[in-house]
Amino acid sequence: MKDLSISSILFKQGSTLVHRIDFNLLTIVDNIWTLVNDTTWASKLSQVDTIIINLLGKDGFDKVITFSVSSVAPTIDIIAPATLSFSFTDTGSDQTDGITSNAEIIVSGLEVGATWFYCTDGGDSGIAILGEGNSFTLDPDSYAIGDIRVWQKDLAGNASEIYSNAHAIIIITETTTDIPGTTADGGSSTSTASEVSSAHGFTINTGTSWNTIYPRSQGQAVSSAGDVNGDGIDDLIVGLASQYYKWGWKTGKSYVVFGKVDGEGVDVDNLGSGGFTIIGRAGNSLNGYAVSSAGDVNGDGLDDLIIGAPKEWHTWGIKRSGTAYVVFGKTDTSSVLLKDVYNGTGGFAIKGYIYESYAGASVSAAGDINNDGLDDVIVDTNSDGIGDIIASAEYQKFAIFGKKSTSSVSLSAIANGTADDQGFVINSDNLCSPVTSSADFNGDGFIDSISSEYWGTSLYARFGKFDGTWSTSAEINANNENIGRSIDFQGDKNADKDDTLTGTEKDELFVSGLGDDILTGNGGTDVFNSGMGNDTIIINKDNLSKLSGNIESNNLLSRVNGGNGTDTLALDGKGLTLDLTLLDNSRIKDIEIIDLTGSGNNTLRLNLSDLLSISSETDVLKIFGNAGDVVEAFGFIKSLTGGTAGVCINAGSGTAELWIANGITIVQESTIL
Repeated sequence: MKDLSISSILFKQGSTLVHRIDFNLLTIVDNIWTLVNDTTWASKLSQVDTIIINLLGKDGFDKVITFSVSSVAPTIDIIAPATLSFSFTDTGSDQTDGITSNAEIIVSGLEVGATWFYCTDGGDSGIAILGEGNSFTLDPDSYAIGDIRVWQKDLAGNASEIYSNAHAIIIITETTTDIPGTTADGGSSTSTASEVSSAHGFTINTGTSWNTIYPRSQGQAVSSAGDVNGDGIDDLIVGLASQYYKWGWKTGKSYVVFGKVDGEGVDVDNLGSGGFTIIGRAGNSLNGYAVSSAGDVNGDGLDDLIIGAPKEWHTWGIKRSGTAYVVFGKTDTSSVLLKDVYNGTGGFAIKGYIYESYAGASVSAAGDINNDGLDDVIVDTNSDGIGDIIASAEYQKFAIFGKKSTSSVSLSAIANGTADDQGFVINSDNLCSPVTSSADFNGDGFIDSISSEYWGTSLYARFGKFDGTWSTSAEINANNENIGRSIDFQGDKNADKDDTLTGTEKDELFVSGLGDDILTGNGGTDVFNSGMGNDTIIINKDNLSKLSGNIESNNLLSRVNGGNGTDTLALDGKGLTLDLTLLDNSRIKDIEIIDLTGSGNNTLRLNLSDLLSISSETDVLKIFGNAGDVVEAFGFIKSLTGGTAGVCINAGSGTAELWIANGITIVQESTIL
């Protein structure tokens, strides 16, 4: 028999014809034919007891032969099998966090005779793995929500619904050491500065090749961090988005390196008392791709940090929406887990909301935009250099207001106008560029920088010089301690942290740290770093001349840095003139009060730029003094008099206020020759 074909199919109940199929009959191939499931005939099966198939074919002489075959009516299975589920043993210290060393996944709900499948990449690759038995083993890695999927097919070929993980799962199968920087790993909760320093800088060994030309393409970032620990010296932060927390968990890390005066190199994997580590929340999130100082976001007197994780996501299906994390400053060296910050401990999360918008691709401090006394931050989306940028994707820049609470911030709510109290959005057609910043890492009065050698594994914190240049890597590597200097007056040696540090006529470096401190220069090219607390810095005629002269002496350049808190700069003597208009704006910073009292009549001269620079945290400067003292205020007019002071304002700023104690003579711009 050859050229076999079907001419018709009859469905009968006894001798009664119930249904007949005469068209769209499939060709028989290798003696097998398949009739596509169709409710027009499948629904008749319960009414029939016999199916007759009429066939055509040719014998060996090519003669057409017709014949029929019959069969008992079969049962057609069109019902999908039950949805599978799976479970695993959470072996972590917190048995609900999804972190486990047991990589075996147990599948339940399998039907007898069914075939089951699984995938571990959320179906992105389209690869389904055939399951065996009732379990499978995961590779050590971190798995986001929905990454792990299982389903089954029964003997009739019906497929079940897909079951996937509703929570992230992290598989760690090797024993690891404690988190670097904690007391269990040799860390300490108290930071102390070295007695002797290099005048050039120090290296920071990151343990990974550093691309000088395209650092962002390697997930590398570096920035000044402000004074995170309140010791009076600016710190810095290094972001390495490709770093592993534990074997198989590529979460990315950031490292806060406390500012210091010595030239000893720093290894980020062994910071000890010299800083702390910030560990990412989710695998492959590019945590640490962007890092920056945030200013004092929560108003506690310590500078805070902002870190971008632009490939992180929060909602199933909205991949790489991104997150930025505000991490509050702190004085200890324990590691920070961003999963804790995400949940409202030690800071807060800023959550993206658009598919592949990469919130946190660029982050920076913004100052106090809304004038509420708390510093604000900027978070960019869809920045250049991130993965597969969609050309038509909307680029947005968000201003996020500072706050004391640790509740998360939704960029979706801000974009939709339902969270105007949390910030606002600025739309732009241009992709942003990373924000950079500088600071004084060793507290000597010179602005320092941080950079790297091409594809080296070390960063260089380069101490600034008087000529405006920075030390070379060769000078740092040579570490010539013969031209270094010591911290002359170190605070925080008392239990209450309130120190009185009294200098001499020599050139001296003050670092007072925490507490309410009194720093007295007594002359010389002095550098004052008063750190956290309400501090008083007292300078005399010689100190003033060194500030005005801008002359380097003994590797120091005169500077006053009040740090956080309400800080006072007091004049010691009579006949003194503090002329801020002649000083570089970087020479006196973060001062809220100037006391002219001294021992006689003294004068202060300033303009709007001077006020905004010297009182950068509040834009309000208060002047104390008595009869005989004079304030020459360029561009200010008196707007209010009452109580113990008069208030002067400047038309060039809506926030700047100059409070001058009653009794002090005020000379306004129109009367100054």
